[in-house]
Amino acid sequence: MKQHSVIEVASLVRGDVVSVRHLSPRRERAEVLWSAALAALGVTTLMLLTVLIGVPAGRLFIVPAFAAAWLGAGVYAAVIAAQRASQRARRYVIGAQVDADAFADVQVDLVRRCGDRYEIGLVPGMSGTFENGRAPLPVESVTQKGAVRLPLPLDGGRVSVTIGSNTFVVTSRAGDDDDGGARRQPVRPMLAQTVRGGLKIAPVAVMCSVFWTVKAASSMTDLDLKSSVPVNATPWETEKLLRAQAQVQARSLHACFDVLPIECQRQGYVAVGVSLTREGDIRSSWISRSTYGADCPVDACMADRVAGWFFEPIPEPMQVILPVQVLRTGKALPRASLASRQETRAEAPCRTWDTGF
Repeated sequence: MKQHSVIEVASLVRGDVVSVRHLSPRRERAEVLWSAALAALGVTTLMLLTVLIGVPAGRLFIVPAFAAAWLGAGVYAAVIAAQRASQRARRYVIGAQVDADAFADVQVDLVRRCGDRYEIGLVPGMSGTFENGRAPLPVESVTQKGAVRLPLPLDGGRVSVTIGSNTFVVTSRAGDDDDGGARRQPVRPMLAQTVRGGLKIAPVAVMCSVFWTVKAASSMTDLDLKSSVPVNATPWETEKLLRAQAQVQARSLHACFDVLPIECQRQGYVAVGVSLTREGDIRSSWISRSTYGADCPVDACMADRVAGWFFEPIPEPMQVILPVQVLRTGKALPRASLASRQETRAEAPCRTWDTGF
């Protein structure tokens, strides 16, 4: 079986051991797998929370789009977390950054793996000894010309490095993928930082889930079919409710103005006469009065539109005239016509419309 080095890095502050970390290919694979699994688990948890919140709120998810969004988020999070874990698990970093393995006055990869071998990084300002089976080599002697990186022996190497009040002892020994000592080491807590990077895509999946939902269908009950007009309503109360229902349906009158000149594209009032049965059906309808003159012949068109309106059941059959406001058509005005209309408004004197209602 192929042999690899197993590196142990101990951090000491004033002679007291603060932390110990092991580096080996086996631990690298373990951290990569754990990071990818935790990132995928985090995305799955967020997906379930989205479903648990959305379904009780009366929303139904579009399954193909929902599954594609969360599957993509899960794969992305797992890949990003695995890449970060792979880069991080092969290094022992010292410095002042938050994600450093230990604090030091300089920022450097004290140990990192290059290929099948590990190497140590030494910079000016460090003191200590480098032992590789021969006479100890002072660290100061190899950093006189600047920072250097030296390969660690496969077995039996030991480096002691001191920076300020921090001392780092790096030892190497021969091991393999089935090394028991490496297997007994727990997975490092730094996995949380690696997983967080992968979970950044999760909010995008949540937003996609919100947009790719529809309101859940609900069954109709007798209460839904009940008329909003009380059976004991007076004629005046009934007329007020019918006015509100007519105003909501007045949007259909806009189509009568689309074929007329630009001068007719204005707001106005119309008195709609209807003869209703108790069920709310229209027996006959007509336009009683309107603010549109002979230059805007829309009465016949509006009467046809009114004939298709719907009213809720009422206590008794009745004939009533309902005043409604007609808003300008929603169709966009041509730019030239809009400018001409603005000029006309500026020149024309103020006029008060007498609705007569």
